[in-house]
Amino acid sequence: MRTRNILRAALAGLPVSIAAAQCTDQWNPVGGLGGVSPSVDALAWWDPDGEGPLAARVVAGGTFTEADGVPVGYVASWDGSAWSSLGEGVNGGINAMTVLPDGRLVVAGSFSTAGGAPANNIAVFDGSGWTALGAGLGGECFALAVGPTGTLYAGGNFISAGGAPAHNVARWNGAAWSSLGSGSSDGVGGIVYSIVATQDGNVYVCGTFQSAGGVANRRRVARWDGASWNGMSAGMNATVLALGRLGEGDIVAGGLFTTAGLSSAAHVARWDGSAWWPMDTGLNAQPLCFLTLPSGDLIAGGHFWYSGTTPMSKIARWNGVSWAPMDSGMNQYVMSLLQLPSGDFVAGGGFTEAGGKSTTALARWGCPAVACDPDVNQDGNVDQDDVSYLINVVGGGDNPTGIDPDFNLDGNVDQDDIAALIDVVAGGTCP
Repeated sequence: MRTRNILRAALAGLPVSIAAAQCTDQWNPVGGLGGVSPSVDALAWWDPDGEGPLAARVVAGGTFTEADGVPVGYVASWDGSAWSSLGEGVNGGINAMTVLPDGRLVVAGSFSTAGGAPANNIAVFDGSGWTALGAGLGGECFALAVGPTGTLYAGGNFISAGGAPAHNVARWNGAAWSSLGSGSSDGVGGIVYSIVATQDGNVYVCGTFQSAGGVANRRRVARWDGASWNGMSAGMNATVLALGRLGEGDIVAGGLFTTAGLSSAAHVARWDGSAWWPMDTGLNAQPLCFLTLPSGDLIAGGHFWYSGTTPMSKIARWNGVSWAPMDSGMNQYVMSLLQLPSGDFVAGGGFTEAGGKSTTALARWGCPAVACDPDVNQDGNVDQDDVSYLINVVGGGDNPTGIDPDFNLDGNVDQDDIAALIDVVAGGTCP
């Protein structure tokens, strides 16, 4: 009855009071029935032609060679409806991806060719072809980060970059590779698994090492200040696998450790610039990736399934005080996280189920996908202006947004479409 009365008022040109449509964030499948198996280990948001007509899209990299039946070389892009290969891709697994300031996509991992040409463990794709970054890296790369001036940082298990000495971490200035430190103070003394480059010019790295810049007792975490390596209190008592940032700027570390600095910390801790602090009761096993949301909350993905006694399977949200579950989580590990411009985010890993729904290695957190777009006037709001817009289109008016006026998908464009839209913006669901 309420919908019929609103429709009658709208058609009569009377003011209409409609609440914005609401939904409950949840896990949603991504990538078609075949998905990308067995694992998505890196994600990026990338525009293949910059200012051109093609839309930006999700790029996934990992251990797969097919994406929903499409042959790909360990990396593929998802435009919201279909997977596409990136040329020939690379010939080995991808562990990390990032986008350079000029819009090119960087992939890194364990491979020797990109686009069929030699490329040692790191390469760039510009939308049409692959390019090696000099002589590349002398071993597997696990981490990438771009600094505020556009410098690319790479970390992994190598002792050279561009053919010159560089111990497990190196930088690319757009033309050549160089080490962080020189001689006995070059790099760190073990594998680097994650890098965070901050706006103040600091570069934070973590991994298996117990020395940095040739100095001992810099256990598994260290900071490069642009000129030298610095310790971070007493570091951790076991491998650190992931780094992230809180909204206020603190560094977050996750891994196999149970102490951070001088404090007990169950697999996750934060660095305030001078000391490590536990994050509530922590997690019962290792995080593998972090994502800072626009709200300042932090998402952690990994191998864990509890915080204290509270179940949270493979993914959890930190609100500044405590960890909270996200629906029923995943049935296997989460390895990568990506923020989308819409406010949703994507998780990748080795799972086949998210929030109780079948999906292969990828899932999106947000409102469920729907068959219609209630924001028909494309102004970013779902309200009575959309109803007015559709009334005009159904009546034979212009449709600058190009949204299909057959809103209820019944094959006709008529008042039933207006009624269906009114129901959605009043709190109903899409047809």
